Amino acid sequence: MPDTPVAVGKGVIGISAGTHAGAGDLDRVQALLEPVGRVIPVPEGQLDAVTALSGSGPAYCYHLVEALIDAGVLLGLRRPLAEELVVATAEGAAAMLREPGRTPSGCARR
Repeated sequence: MPDTPVAVGKGVIGISAGTHAGAGDLDRVQALLEPVGRVIPVPEGQLDAVTALSGSGPAYCYHLVEALIDAGVLLGLRRPLAEELVVATAEGAAAMLREPGRTPSGCARR
């Protein structure tokens, strides 16, 4: 299931070759979907778990970002500034997690 970040080419899409898929079908599907984000082949039995994480995950991220922005406003920041701070912070945190050997708990302790 594609997630909302496909709209900006940053989606995460799990795919699986079903029992009726022929040789090369998975490669063709992957090539079709790559322009909208990362395509990750997984066993068919894991598609529900992939959907739970990558399909629903962005909504949880949006709620966290919204809560942080609202907290910034409550602390006296103007909303546009709070939005810029929080979105840039989220981008930076994601970039940190992309570095080899980084873990969420390790980054949080730094």
